[in-house]
Amino acid sequence: MKKHSVPFSLIIPVLVLFVWTVCGAIFTCPKCGYEQSPEVAVCTHCGEVLKKDQHVVPQQVADPVEADAGPAVVVREDMRLAKLYYEKENNWLAWHHLRNAQALDALAEERRLIEPAWLAEITHSLETRVQFGQRRCPICKGSGRREVQIHQMDNTYRVFSPENSACPICQRLGVVKTRKTVQELLFDRAQARKQFEAAQQSRGLVEVVGMWLPRGLDKQLSVKQKVAMKRAFGLPCNDCVGVGFQACEKCSGLGYTKCANKDCVMGMQKMTDSKTQRVRKKLELGSPSWGTPTTETCEVCRGKAIVPCEKCDGKAAFVCKTCSGAGQSPICTKCNGQGLVVCSSCKGSGEYRGVKCTGCLGEGSIVCTSCNGTGHKVNR
Repeated sequence: MKKHSVPFSLIIPVLVLFVWTVCGAIFTCPKCGYEQSPEVAVCTHCGEVLKKDQHVVPQQVADPVEADAGPAVVVREDMRLAKLYYEKENNWLAWHHLRNAQALDALAEERRLIEPAWLAEITHSLETRVQFGQRRCPICKGSGRREVQIHQMDNTYRVFSPENSACPICQRLGVVKTRKTVQELLFDRAQARKQFEAAQQSRGLVEVVGMWLPRGLDKQLSVKQKVAMKRAFGLPCNDCVGVGFQACEKCSGLGYTKCANKDCVMGMQKMTDSKTQRVRKKLELGSPSWGTPTTETCEVCRGKAIVPCEKCDGKAAFVCKTCSGAGQSPICTKCNGQGLVVCSSCKGSGEYRGVKCTGCLGEGSIVCTSCNGTGHKVNR
């Protein structure tokens, strides 16, 4: 049987068409920079209303870094990008750039480029921002309208949503503010990490244990400098993704649940037949009975349509038990958070039998094997 080969001249156009089709099906939110599919009308990350002519946004291009450049160059550029993405509310991407800048800034022992007060403020703000998102309103199921019960002439009830009515929970928005679950936080962080790594690679940086450095810098650093970077880089707690809180699973981070009364519709419940008769008699209404008020405030939710979550007591989240709300993994007990331990060969002197210690290369200290120099217990 004769084999037929595809001409190489036909392969190139097909590949170009494929790449164009794939890339054309991915759009970017102009506010936060997250990738969205073309049929999405509202950004799934920040809630921004997307217009078809606004989907494509040019990616922020960072200045390339020359080989053997000093860490200050990377710190300044990462700080610039962190501020830029912070203003755009692309919080996880800003968090990655800020964390990398913080690690490299630790190499400057005396003249640091990052002000501690500003760093603490923006870090706290980012950790707060990433915790919250939007979810479809559980009461109106995203319609934004209030549902009412109408007693009909055939003595039955009909539930409908008036055109101009507003849901008492979301106020016509169809979405409510919620704390994100650990799974959602991990997903968001991973998505931002991909963008961050692509940007760092385009700048000519190389990755060393999660940190991105100028090419060749890692070979010039001492053990103490590498540990200083790792300690500044930190080790976020796995159980809370570094935010210090865990969203309540029962209420999905809302702090409340829908009223359990099966007769409750948006905070109103049906009256009993005997109560309806008393109301009709009090109002001196005759037949037909369908003209009598037949609903009243729900006894369970008191007209609110929701009740506080029993598991979290309405707080929507719990303080992470692993890190006690600090957001970082517990301190390493072997090195007391220092990341270094005294060299067992030279006992910290740097010399062994009159010559330079080969165990610590004359520095007197070695990297803690328990925490690998981070100063925190390694997440398992």
